[in-house]
Amino acid sequence: MDVGFEHGVHYDRGTFGPWKRLFFIPRAKLIVVFPESNDRLELHHFDVEEALDKSGLDYLLVASRPPATAKRGAEYSYQMAVKSKKGGVKVQVASGPEGLEASPTGLVKWCVPADYKGDDAEVLLTVRDGSGQEVFHTFTIRVTEE
Repeated sequence: MDVGFEHGVHYDRGTFGPWKRLFFIPRAKLIVVFPESNDRLELHHFDVEEALDKSGLDYLLVASRPPATAKRGAEYSYQMAVKSKKGGVKVQVASGPEGLEASPTGLVKWCVPADYKGDDAEVLLTVRDGSGQEVFHTFTIRVTEE
């Protein structure tokens, strides 16, 4: 691995695996590649929804990430973004903290008790569409002080 020090700046131009060379940024519809030469970024436009529509596949996927934290004594809210070729998406809570609810359209709400005992809350949602497909959306909510 090359490690250098030039003009007071430390740099590391060593090799690293492909998992650190490829990034997908869905909101920007962009794939970013760091080539092995480590001297530039390659940017590639990629629209997932367009690619899925062209593929002809019957797809169902959750295309959003939930807020990572919730405050004790406050309401946690998360509107899921679900993509389905067939439509007719319905969301249900399979497991989660007491009081956590999900509307059929994927609006997740939880009035976090002020005296909630844990530091984390595990959530498992079931997502179904009109074709009968089913996927699970799992995440952990970190519960913090007010």
